[in-house]
Amino acid sequence: MASQNTDFGFRIRPLPREEKEPTPASPQESESAPRLAPEPAPELAPKHPSAHAPQAFEAMLTGGRFRSAQDALAFLGAVAGAELAGEASARQGPGGAWWIEVPVNWSRASSLVYSAGGVAFSGSHGSWVVVPAHGDAPTSPPVG
Repeated sequence: MASQNTDFGFRIRPLPREEKEPTPASPQESESAPRLAPEPAPELAPKHPSAHAPQAFEAMLTGGRFRSAQDALAFLGAVAGAELAGEASARQGPGGAWWIEVPVNWSRASSLVYSAGGVAFSGSHGSWVVVPAHGDAPTSPPVG
């Protein structure tokens, strides 16, 4: 039988663990806030923000928070199947939820996150914002 190339061409690598100690969250906080998303960087907003309109948030990474490994794998399978990225980064949280990052713009990958049962985020350099499920562009949080 002839030899076949079985290399899938997609790599999942672990994200480094955070060094700070976890703090217990209240039940209300844990339901509404993403527990696995990295903390935002201090300089998230532009230097001269408009106080009247939210700024569009452009980033080249899409993150997803998933309740189970099955949901995370469904997202990874969709990304690999669509050939959107050749690798992803993953981290499992203390409650069993998963955080997955792919080097793809939110406009191409956020629908795959929601289709797999996750919550989509857009970010770069440690700053993350939720991508609305209805498809509108994410906006940076208000300043001040």
